[in-house]
Formats: sequence, structure tokens, C-alpha cells
Amino acid sequence: MLAVRKNPGKGLKDSHTPQVMKLQLLFAPALLFAAGLDLTLRPSVPACVCVIGAFLVSALPFTVRAVLKDPVVGLLCPPLLVLRACAQIVGVLAGLIRAFRKPIEVPANSPA
Repeated sequence: MLAVRKNPGKGLKDSHTPQVMKLQLLFAPALLFAAGLDLTLRPSVPACVCVIGAFLVSALPFTVRAVLKDPVVGLLCPPLLVLRACAQIVGVLAGLIRAFRKPIEVPANSPA
């Protein structure tokens, strides 16, 4: 988050992080919101099912490539991708909290 704070354009597009990974970060909070929605509205099609389905669709290309290389690893991909997304969203939230609590430190010899 410090890098994004210093270079805001990197938050949307960078050469390291695939766009689908950034999208997958949103599924953890979306699932919490959907669970709350399902508990209050009791819809015929639970929102949780829709969020989980969307996550699985987003993970499908990666999972297929992994299954073709190693079937066991490929079958482990969806739960591992869920764990990765949860860890990343926790990291983003921790980085945001830290960024708002502490100003950016610019070295004295920096041109900025």
C-alpha cells in the first residue's frame, strides 16, 4: 500500500499483478456482505452462492492450467486462491490503516 500511495497509478495497473487477482480481492468483503444480505432477506437464490460462483469463474483459467500440469495441485487451486485473496485483503486493509496513521517519509536526499 505504501507503493500505491507513492505511485497511485500502480493501484489500477502494474506489470506484476494480474487484473483478475485485484478483482479476487473484492470477493472476501463481497462474501461477507452477501452473507449479511442472505441472513436478512432470505432470497430464493442466496447471494453467497452467486459470489462463490463468480470467484470460481474468475479462478477457472488458473485452475485449468494447473490441472493440466499437475491434477492434484490443480484441485487444490481454488481453496488456495481463496486463502490468497483473504490474505491479500487483510494486507491491503492493514496497509491502508498504517498509511493513514503515518505520513509518507521522504529521504532527505530525494529529489521529491
